Amino acid sequence: MDLWMNVYVTEKRSRKNRFPRIQVCLYTLESYTRLPLENAYLYIEFDTAYGDDAIVATQNKIRQLFGDKLKIFSPRRLIAHEDWRQALRNISSPGFKGSTSGHRSSDELRELKQRLILFTQNDDHVFIDKDTDVLVEGLRRMRLDPARFSTLYYSHWPEILKVSGKLFPPVRRGSYVVARLTLSDAVQICNFGFVKFLIETVPWRKLDEKARRVDNLLVHQDLWQLKSSFPGVNVVKVILQNIYIPLRELFRKFDGYHAQHIHTIESLVLPPNANKFSYDKKSLQSKMLAVPAVGGSTLWNKNNNFLIPEEWVRAMFALYGNNDTRLVNPVY
Repeated sequence: MDLWMNVYVTEKRSRKNRFPRIQVCLYTLESYTRLPLENAYLYIEFDTAYGDDAIVATQNKIRQLFGDKLKIFSPRRLIAHEDWRQALRNISSPGFKGSTSGHRSSDELRELKQRLILFTQNDDHVFIDKDTDVLVEGLRRMRLDPARFSTLYYSHWPEILKVSGKLFPPVRRGSYVVARLTLSDAVQICNFGFVKFLIETVPWRKLDEKARRVDNLLVHQDLWQLKSSFPGVNVVKVILQNIYIPLRELFRKFDGYHAQHIHTIESLVLPPNANKFSYDKKSLQSKMLAVPAVGGSTLWNKNNNFLIPEEWVRAMFALYGNNDTRLVNPVY
């Protein structure tokens, strides 16, 4: 798996910062050194307000974190569509021609299907799982998936579990459930074919040929309850992906999900070793079922009548090492 990050780090944000964002970004990247990464392509632009000394010191720490795995380290965030295209060419394997004739070599097909990329435009989604076992299982299942596009939605855990069955019944596969959805959200591990599709095939006209993040490149009309046309957004009706959703929390947004009125999942803190994770059954169940059965604060949950099955809760308990998988309370 490779890491492709494209972010702008600044203290100027709509919400008050609990900790310096430059340190949050560094904590996030430190957590990624635990992942089974082969290459890292980092486009990280720091606000000049930090000053040259702080920026250079942070950049040097990042270089130390990734060592020889760091193949690209750009001080500028990608925005213009043509810059995204050039970056895609830069990270493509040597010899990958990207044929559009329909006749691809076996090596090209392998790269499109089996090369996986943690594709993010966030600097604050931290890997928090106790080990990489569940993650590695998901990567293996993605590589074996016959679907053209497969992704793994690694953060916003209770929200994506709840939305997984909004349009179609999800399927359980080991430590994951697989949903048929269309999402270009920038918190996914994607096969290379999907990343290439987003950058080279999806029209960027409604985004004025520029994007700081790819979330609006594909927005499914029924999932988001949108009209067929929406400014600055590609609204689609087609289902494109098999999305793998873990039954154990893998990553967490540093500030939690209070903006989505989810308060049973704690925000993270600095220094990293000050974070304490509770794995008792009551706490785990409250996290998994944090989104209410009816309602919720996002468009994802508008008209979403899907209920998390008891089977998933029991499987989650088992993944956290609880031999007693009986529910603490009724699911709903």
